[in-house]
Amino acid sequence: MPAEIALLLFVIACFGGCTVNNATPAPEATVQSYFFPLDNGMLYTYGRTTNFTDYDTITCQMVIAQSGLTQNELKDTTTKLPFYYISYTNDADGNLAGILSTDTSTLMALDGKLEPGATWVADEIRGIQATVVEQYDDYYLPGRQQAYTDVLAVEYHQDGQPADTYTLRFFARGYGLILERQLVGPTTEISRLQLIGIQYPS
Repeated sequence: MPAEIALLLFVIACFGGCTVNNATPAPEATVQSYFFPLDNGMLYTYGRTTNFTDYDTITCQMVIAQSGLTQNELKDTTTKLPFYYISYTNDADGNLAGILSTDTSTLMALDGKLEPGATWVADEIRGIQATVVEQYDDYYLPGRQQAYTDVLAVEYHQDGQPADTYTLRFFARGYGLILERQLVGPTTEISRLQLIGIQYPS
């Protein structure tokens, strides 16, 4: 093969295949990237539907613990009570896990390698298994007024419950929990918690 042709084929090969190396790789799906940012003073406002139809809003402020004697809280600004305690821990395999807890329950909301099909025990006491069921490049919240980029959908199913009875939570990269739905049966939603606004601390 003449040297000129060989050189031409080399150049064509580079233009056709080397551009892949310039593509931006997808960010790693870590627990910290999808869980609540620990940004003291950040305000989250959620719309909340309970008992099928009752609707109200709740605004919670991120309060970062100032000592080992207190916990990070997502605190209801009206009642001044914690809506969730926010923390990190390591699971039995040493993987980082994000914890949502209340005074009566502790949930390992996110754990380990987050990809569709990943599973973990979210609450051993109550027999709750978590499964990443989908990862969306872009996701519109119900009503299609707000979209988020890079969203994980995680299903939480309790042992002994029908397969179509579960809680579904959506976590957006850089924001944390944006949607929580409690489902009973294939089409019945009994409660919803939906993010409607975020205010960053000044």
